[in-house]
Amino acid sequence: MARAKVVAFCCWVLILTLHHVDEFCCRGAEVALRGHHHVVQMASLVPASTCSGSYTDGARPGKMRVSHRYGPCSPLSREDQISPSSAEILRQDELRVKNLNAQRAAFRRLGGQVRGSRLPTYGGPIGAGNFVINVGFGTPAQYFTMIFDTGSKQTWIQCIPCSNTSCYTQQDPLFDPSASATYSNASCEFSPSCDYHIEYGDKSSSSGQLVRDTFTLTPTDTYSNFIFGCGYNNQGNFGKAAGMLGFGSDVDPLSFISQTAGSVGMVFCYCLPAADSSVGHISFGAEALTTCSSDIYTSLIQYRYYPSFYFIRLNGITVAGEPLEIPPFLTILDSGTVITRLPPSVYNPLKSAFMKSMSQYPPAPPLTPLMDTCYNLTGYGNFTAPEMALQLGGSSEIRLHPAAVIWRESDSQVCLAFAGNKEDTDKAIIGNHQQKTLNILYEIRAGEISFSSQGC
Repeated sequence: MARAKVVAFCCWVLILTLHHVDEFCCRGAEVALRGHHHVVQMASLVPASTCSGSYTDGARPGKMRVSHRYGPCSPLSREDQISPSSAEILRQDELRVKNLNAQRAAFRRLGGQVRGSRLPTYGGPIGAGNFVINVGFGTPAQYFTMIFDTGSKQTWIQCIPCSNTSCYTQQDPLFDPSASATYSNASCEFSPSCDYHIEYGDKSSSSGQLVRDTFTLTPTDTYSNFIFGCGYNNQGNFGKAAGMLGFGSDVDPLSFISQTAGSVGMVFCYCLPAADSSVGHISFGAEALTTCSSDIYTSLIQYRYYPSFYFIRLNGITVAGEPLEIPPFLTILDSGTVITRLPPSVYNPLKSAFMKSMSQYPPAPPLTPLMDTCYNLTGYGNFTAPEMALQLGGSSEIRLHPAAVIWRESDSQVCLAFAGNKEDTDKAIIGNHQQKTLNILYEIRAGEISFSSQGC
């Protein structure tokens, strides 16, 4: 009985002390808190097979549910698609990052054009790194599950006519223009032939016609004459999703941000769930300001060679409460990249500090060359992982969820979920794995991005 009381007391202390414990719970094991470390239950890292939240539960005007593309909360059927392995996720992630780093050269070759709809988009669908939402097109609305991506600016869906040889198989019926009372062709001001062509970094692509129709986010949030791509030739790694919804920067007049500016004021926020088996949210306008308000904010920086992406400046990183000796650096905030990429001058000190904090655990082979710092935690009921925070300036910091710091392949391979770039000139990126449970508010006109760690 005395031992049971001690265990219960330790669990209660853990709940009161740890940051972001929504995905971590006591399971009858004795735990202790050691300075700036999280005590992580190994069982909490094992993927769940059932969804812990409803996809539509709690939805209200201006707010929508977000789920992991391959998780049990996804509206996409899991029976006829196979979740990619970690090796495949990271391979596709590397393709996205390589092509993102090549975007500057491509942009300069095209003379700095950002308005042409035929400008290739670098990045895009990357395996299980994508998150999906459900939106409607047409009158009455035809609803589709789509991938959303802050690194893409174009929105497109597959449309009738679309043959089996020219389009991939999606779960929802194809969009039928003839069934919409508000459908029309778009003007040709954005493309001489009124068409579009998008090439993604993983060689996926979409081609078709630019059209106009009513776009529905929620039953109370609709946008008339929304311009999007009606895809008739689409190939690649889109799974069963119906298309792409781009939340990239407002530089392009066809972006979602530009087209809805009059209604939502270029304001949106999202929270990505801590686990594949739970749900997050995305919201717009006044609802976004209410849901994601925070005193932790930094300037939004737009970089002409990467017009679709959002940049912020990081002034430092702390590991286990200790600041790393690193210079400030610019980084992209991207929902489509999975693993955060850091310059070698930043990653190497971070890796060393993480290894110091994890020195009591036996090392394991690298998961991939990308993820090279791993540990064998077989037989451990729990382990201590260092608290990690991103410094924005002054006393403002973004404290990362423990699930955002580590990647569990198996109990015998638990790895640091950060990667180093080959060169300091390659772009730093904060990926979606590190964004877990953060409420991230984009106020584009105000030039600010805010963060809160209250969870989804």
